[in-house]
Amino acid sequence: MHFVEKFIALNLKAYPESAGEGGLRLSRLADEIAADTDAKIIVCPQPQQLELIARELKHATAFAQHADAVDAGAKTGWLPVESVKASGAQGTLVNHSEHRLKREEVEFVVEKAKLIGLRVMVCAADLDESLAFAVDLQPWAVAYEPPKLIGSGISVSTAQPEIVEKFVQRMGNEAPDVVPVVGAGVTTVADVKKCFELGADGVLLASAFVKSKDPAALLKEMAAQV
Repeated sequence: MHFVEKFIALNLKAYPESAGEGGLRLSRLADEIAADTDAKIIVCPQPQQLELIARELKHATAFAQHADAVDAGAKTGWLPVESVKASGAQGTLVNHSEHRLKREEVEFVVEKAKLIGLRVMVCAADLDESLAFAVDLQPWAVAYEPPKLIGSGISVSTAQPEIVEKFVQRMGNEAPDVVPVVGAGVTTVADVKKCFELGADGVLLASAFVKSKDPAALLKEMAAQV
């Protein structure tokens, strides 16, 4: 099984609350909590703030929310992995259910990222897709996120604990060098605790943090579970 320090990944998405000053505030807050608790925290800011936040974080780590399957060059409006790397980010999400790619595009991003030393967390919608990405592409991490549960407030660890356990077990057996991450509907401290108890090395969440009335208190309690 792949041994890695457990972590929380925060996808700030494109919410109004995480744009502009809101995104900076949430990212700085995550950085402070990472420093105070020694918890490993990944922040995925909105793309227009990626470089600013990546270079400001001292204790948390910045990932892009997405990278495109294109080479750097005359690609107006696209985000190649080379640009993610140049921003100072250490990795990227790819194939999130809100920004799905074709299989060959995911493969392109993973392979290009490996060449330049960028980590990729591939998101997958079900167990079969998760294992296929992990075994065939060998990215840094695979995040199992059932689309129906994303933003639902119902955690995958509550709705599908047996599938999460199976995912983690099969990842350990079939792709031991790939980090198993779970997400979708992760809302509470108890949800985060349960995800780790089921064997995940990482937890991916979004709206619970971004839209929280007290994101600092919530993240501090979640970080205590890492």
